[in-house]
Amino acid sequence: MTAEPADGTRPRSRYLPPTVEDVRRRLRVFAGTDFGVQSPRRLSRFGDATTRLAERYRAGRVLLAGDSAQVVARIAWIGGVHGL
Repeated sequence: MTAEPADGTRPRSRYLPPTVEDVRRRLRVFAGTDFGVQSPRRLSRFGDATTRLAERYRAGRVLLAGDSAQVVARIAWIGGVHGL
């Protein structure tokens, strides 16, 4: 779920994995039901991937530029969604 719900609820932290209750709550807001979610195998957040920035873009002779300076979403591949 990458959109913010209209009721203004926000995750505990975008850096912490969501809890099962976080997922249930968001599903109820978006879909009107939590679909009986009980014990998912893995939970993670990935909708904020493009807003994180490097602390420094230059360190000595190393320069981050282009795709090196951004985070690639886990559901994507380099060049696949960023243009070829």
